[in-house]
Amino acid sequence: LAYDKGMRILAASQALSSALEADELSASLLTRALITDGLQAHAADYQPRDQKITLSEWLKFGEERVPKLYEEAKYAEGRIQRPVLFDFVRTSRETKLADAPK
Repeated sequence: LAYDKGMRILAASQALSSALEADELSASLLTRALITDGLQAHAADYQPRDQKITLSEWLKFGEERVPKLYEEAKYAEGRIQRPVLFDFVRTSRETKLADAPK
């Protein structure tokens, strides 16, 4: 369905691992990556750095940031959490989510 409809789906973890929630974050690692780091800290403006955050850039940032957060928190149990982005969008048109500060 996602392929036929040209959708993007960001899964919080792969099949054999769990999506983690850290007590000190009061949120999941994916939420922290997307909201706190990606939008609030404007770190998702990275491919390219152009003072705006697009939807695809934001989702890719979350996919790459979660394993780093996992390592920083030094979680010992289980497999490392690695989100997976399934991007079946067939258009080059981008949705802008936010402007980064100049």
